[in-house]
Amino acid sequence: MITSNPELNGLLHQFSVLINNNSSLEQPDISAVIHNIFEEIVNSQLGTLDIHSDYTIRWNDTYLDENGIEQELSYELTFLSTQIAQMVENKKRIRDVTHHLPKYRKIKADDSLLHNSDICSICHDNFKLNEFKRQLNLCGHTFHKKCIDKWFISNKNLECPLCRQSYDNVS
Repeated sequence: MITSNPELNGLLHQFSVLINNNSSLEQPDISAVIHNIFEEIVNSQLGTLDIHSDYTIRWNDTYLDENGIEQELSYELTFLSTQIAQMVENKKRIRDVTHHLPKYRKIKADDSLLHNSDICSICHDNFKLNEFKRQLNLCGHTFHKKCIDKWFISNKNLECPLCRQSYDNVS
C-alpha cells in the first residue's frame, strides 16, 4: 500500500506500469494519469492543501522486467503551487455553480443506463459501472458528472445542453 487512499494507490500504480512500458511522458495515457493523480490529491486534501507550496509525492512500486523478474523502482511527481492554486480555484468554481443541482450518483450494475447502452450526449461515451452521473431534476436528462459540471461552468446560461431547460437559481 502506497497511501491510505485506494483510488490514489491505483493511479500511482497505473503511472508506474505506463512508465515501465517505455512510455513517453508526452503520451496521452500518461498525461491523463498524471492529471487524475493531481485531481485525486486535490480532491482528497482540498481543505488542508497549502496552495502556496509545491506538492511532491514519492513512492516505490514493483514491475516485471523483460525476463519476468520482479524489480522495484522509485518514482516522484511534483506539482507546482500555481497548478495547485488553479485546481483549487476550479474546484471552488464548480462547487459554486453546481451547489443547487441534483446530487450526483454512482452508476450501479442495475442502472438502466448500462442496460440500454445509453451514452452521455456531451462526450458521446457510454456510461460505465462505477462512474458518476448527474440527472437533471427538471428535464430528467442524465450526463456524466464531470461532463455536465464542465458544461455548466463553461456556459454563462445554466441550461441543459439537450433541451435548454434553465437551471438558474433552481433549489
